[in-house]
Formats: sequence, C-alpha cells, structure tokens
Amino acid sequence: MSEFTIVEFLSGQDLPKKQLWINEALFGYDYIKDYCEALPADARVLEVGSGTGILLSMLSEKYAQCRFEGIEPFGDGFAALTDLNKQVSSLGVEIAIQAYEDFTPAHKYDLIFCVNVFEHLEDWQDFLETSANWLSEEGVCVVLCPNYAFPYESHFKLPIIFNKSLSYKLFHKKIESFESTHSVEGLWKSLNFVKKSEVKAYLKKNKTLELNDRKEILEKMVERLAYDKEFFERQKGISVIAFVLMKLKLIKMFYLFPNFIPYMHLEFKRIKS
Repeated sequence: MSEFTIVEFLSGQDLPKKQLWINEALFGYDYIKDYCEALPADARVLEVGSGTGILLSMLSEKYAQCRFEGIEPFGDGFAALTDLNKQVSSLGVEIAIQAYEDFTPAHKYDLIFCVNVFEHLEDWQDFLETSANWLSEEGVCVVLCPNYAFPYESHFKLPIIFNKSLSYKLFHKKIESFESTHSVEGLWKSLNFVKKSEVKAYLKKNKTLELNDRKEILEKMVERLAYDKEFFERQKGISVIAFVLMKLKLIKMFYLFPNFIPYMHLEFKRIKS
C-alpha cells in the first residue's frame, strides 16, 4: 500500500502510462519535500507546469499546513495528460488550466517550483523575471530540468549534434516517429534547449535573482537509475554510461565543469535591495 492517497486512487484506474507519471511525481517529491518541510504554517506554494497533478497532490497531502496551487497550460506535446489531470483534480487539488503568462496571482508565494518544465518554456528569461515578482521576501523558486550543454536530449533519447536545428535535420524521422507513437506531437518544438551557462549569464546581466546551483543532483540522478527500473529502461543508453563512470569513480569529474552537469537543480531568490 502506498503512503499517498493519489497513488492508491490511480492504481484502480485504467490510464495509459500512469506508472511513468507516478514515478516522475515521486522523483519530484524527493526534491521538493525538503523545501515544504521548512515552510511555516499557511505558507503559499505554487507549482508551474503541474502536468498530471500527481506531485501537487502528494505534497498537499503530506504538508497540509501549506496552501498549494498549480497552473498547467497543456501545451505542445502534453495534451494527452488532460485525462489523468482530471482524475487527480477530482480529489480536490487546485490546478488552473492556463499558462504562467496568463496567470495573475492574488498573493506572493513562499515557494515556486517547476519539475521538468523549464526546458519547455517559450521564454525562460521572462519566466524568471515573472517568478521574481511572485516570490515573497524570503521565497525561493526551484527549477529541476535537463541541461542542454550536455549533448543528450532525454525526451527523445538522442544525441545533440551542435544545436536543436541540426539535430532535427539529422534525426527528424526518429523524432516524428517518436511523437506519433507516444501521442506527443509538438514535443520537440516545445523544447528550448536551455543551458546552465545561459542562465548564469542572464542572472549576471539581470541582477534581480541570485542563484544557488545544487550540483549534487548529479549523483542523485545516478542513484535514481539504480532504484527506478522504469527510468533506467527509458534512458538505457545514457544509464549504462553513467554506471560505468560511477564504477570507475569518474562521475565526480563533472564537478570540475559544473556548467556541463547533465541535469540542473537550481534555486533562485530575490536579491534584496
């Protein structure tokens, strides 16, 4: 029996890929729960890009002292999640079906987070500027997403050859086949190929937010390959390479080049004037 009501609820539902989305929610929960535990009673939390809503449901169940909200536009490549989202929302999770650009908050937030969403934003710089205005004085915005400085596209499991445009030209048949087979048309188009170095450069110029780069995400992602069999199979090619590097004790060499760590765990806080 699961510790989460939402997982028990979904176990009896006939929904495609539900185990994949449950595992993804559990991954997000492992990182976001620490922030929730540190929040005071009545703290306000916003998830940007709630998708299925499973993660938001897990957090709202375990941290009932906080007030949780979510927004989700169901853009390119994610329309298939609407049915699962409706099932989750029926349990009382508050998710507004709209993009962050159209969202007008009624208050500030103590925690804003997005898990595997940042790489799909049309203008991630605008999102950072916007979220800075939504944060309370001590609030934090947490971003978990792939780092496209590392030459691997994890959604399609393809190498990145120089850039998005050239990669598409070389692999367009595989990309189109993947989107059709998995009913995620528009997914490739939605990707912005954001790099950690670009985020750092933007913050130096913008001077609105300060960044804490949680580089330890690297080893935690490798650990996930060991316990999440579905994730291992989904990313089998890169998984084998990661395990070899871990066995050879070479995985930490990435810490010498932090801008190339394949996955990002970024914390943003407002710079106080």
